[in-house]
Amino acid sequence: MYGLRDRIFKKYKDLNQRMNHPPPQISPSIWREMFQKWTNPNWVEMSDKNKGNREKSELAATGGSSPLAKYRHEEIKQTGKNLIRSRCLDVSM
Repeated sequence: MYGLRDRIFKKYKDLNQRMNHPPPQISPSIWREMFQKWTNPNWVEMSDKNKGNREKSELAATGGSSPLAKYRHEEIKQTGKNLIRSRCLDVSM
């Protein structure tokens, strides 16, 4: 979603132009809803705050190079038991 917003918001500086030029793959009604959310002062404040937090972070959040399905499959092979999703996280760490 960021890519969609960023492309339009950089191309058009005026709010009305931004709202009236949705990307071709998004219906105008959906675009209006997204636009209203993105321009809401509360959302903008939260977005700016989160952006600042991400810039300060020294750790990159990642799920790792192996999908959880791989851990589940390996556990089934070893124990014959299917892991519940929360247990997959324990095994993968």
